[in-house]
Amino acid sequence: LFEGTAAVELHEHFAEEAVLAGLVRTTNENLSKAITGEQTEATTLYPGFAKRATAVGDTAAAGYFRDTAADEAKHATAFQQALNQLH
Repeated sequence: LFEGTAAVELHEHFAEEAVLAGLVRTTNENLSKAITGEQTEATTLYPGFAKRATAVGDTAAAGYFRDTAADEAKHATAFQQALNQLH
């Protein structure tokens, strides 16, 4: 019941509200914005978290954040490839 309700909220209500709020743009605009966000996460956000975790001796968290940064870089690359295919 909860999973079904959450799916409706995410895939129907949230999506419709995003359109009404003007958050949904063209595919080019959406991909460009996503690329910028993923690159920032890969190069600044998660490496910064990793640095902080390392500074306090939390090697597990630091490793997690480094792995997450690598994932975000892959996302940026995939979005860039998709954008390139549109042109």
